[in-house]
Amino acid sequence: MTLASLIAAGGALFGALITLALLLPANRDTAANRQLAVLTALATVYPLSTLARHGPQSALSAPLQFLAVGIFLLGPGLYLYTRGRINGDSRWRRRDLWHALPCALLAASFTLGSLGFLERDPAQRHAEVVGVLFYLQLTLYLACALRLLYRARRESTPDRVAPDRVTPDRVTPDRVTPDRVALDRATLRWLKTLLGTCLGLGLVGLLFALGRWLTDAVSWPQQLWSMTVVMGMSYLIAFFALLDPTVFHGSRSARREPARYATSSLDTEQAQALWRRLESHMRETQPYLQTQLKVGELATALAVPASHLSQTVNQVGGRSFAAYLNHYRVEAAKDLLRQSAPGQRTMLDIALSAGFNSESVFYKHFRDQVGSTPRQFQQSPPENSP
Repeated sequence: MTLASLIAAGGALFGALITLALLLPANRDTAANRQLAVLTALATVYPLSTLARHGPQSALSAPLQFLAVGIFLLGPGLYLYTRGRINGDSRWRRRDLWHALPCALLAASFTLGSLGFLERDPAQRHAEVVGVLFYLQLTLYLACALRLLYRARRESTPDRVAPDRVTPDRVTPDRVTPDRVALDRATLRWLKTLLGTCLGLGLVGLLFALGRWLTDAVSWPQQLWSMTVVMGMSYLIAFFALLDPTVFHGSRSARREPARYATSSLDTEQAQALWRRLESHMRETQPYLQTQLKVGELATALAVPASHLSQTVNQVGGRSFAAYLNHYRVEAAKDLLRQSAPGQRTMLDIALSAGFNSESVFYKHFRDQVGSTPRQFQQSPPENSP
């Protein structure tokens, strides 16, 4: 058995284990994990096709080599996975099928060549060109995915989003809006490492493929670098699954929630999507300024069950509904205090304008959140002053 065959066998086994782990009942409840399982399955089939190519011929050799064209779905798959995690909606739609066009063309070429309709499979005849096209496609998709990710990272903190930049709660296929971004640091770190590492491997592979195609000066075991790419992806998934399982299992707060949410129909991704809608609604319409706002009234405005909204605030926001409202009210009170001179407005007037129903409650929550009394805050210089 050759070195390439040994590497292929080890990579296929490891990829199969990762795929099975992602499909366990504890993990398969999100569309994102199911997408990732598909990608790791591709990372499993490709080494198997290499093993079939370098090993003894069998009845499975031709089908495995046919399935190897699925590696052209790796770049689009990582891009769609990233876009789904950012937008909070990882479902594949019909309009995404065009991303599979190169893979479909290669599969058609392989099929027509196998059936004798073509004298020889063009993809096999021009293997060097196909290698260049694969790495070029992979690096372009990964670069686009990283661009989405860095845009999401810039806009992921609500405090950094200017009010005039807030847009309606709409999702376009390839655009990330501030209202749709609420990735935690662990997820951002995970996606950045995965995409960055695969992009680095893809760029090196592209240089090798160009050298082999243009000068025929680079030689190494066939498909060895492509296996490095797919195996690197599998190892990164396994590493982050051990380092920070919350990337695949939802937030820590969600796992610590009491049993009252055990039978809820709201899964992790739906809660994240609802959280983004809620944050957008709070910034745009400022319902927290109503002193008697109830969770049911806010749920009606969002057209969701009150239990789902309460669960989302607890699990994703990590606080009670009352604490969530009071946080926004304190921020509103800070703006009112900055906009008025000391003595111009009474503290009761500011408290009621910010949504609090009494001055004492206002003082308590303001001190807890800001660390000073409202009057001390008003008399202190602005934070951005020299």
